[in-house]
Amino acid sequence: MSARYHLSAYDCGRAIGRLEAGQSVTTVAAAMGVSKSVASRIKKAAEGRNALQKHAGGRGGNTTLLEDRYVALMSKRNRNLTPGQIAANLATATGTHVSARIISLRLNQVGLAVWKSSEEHLFYF
Repeated sequence: MSARYHLSAYDCGRAIGRLEAGQSVTTVAAAMGVSKSVASRIKKAAEGRNALQKHAGGRGGNTTLLEDRYVALMSKRNRNLTPGQIAANLATATGTHVSARIISLRLNQVGLAVWKSSEEHLFYF
């Protein structure tokens, strides 16, 4: 049987009731069919302590979709801007500081090539 990592609001209430009745985290997890980490997070949340959310995956939260559109627009307007220059423009315009690597990734996601300056092509032996 695979463990579940999320509970509905109703099931969370049931789990909190069992925990408040004195059942252990292991017992509640087994009864609800969830992993022990889920039951432990529910217990922490009920006690008012810091209950960390599980990471949901997906695209990183460095930039918003609007900022991604701004990056693509800046790249289309001036094709000679390097990712570092676009990152500096983004920081000036929105206050969001991201690395040149993130800018390169966002441009590749929308199908735009990244322009590299001649210094980046030099190899030192």
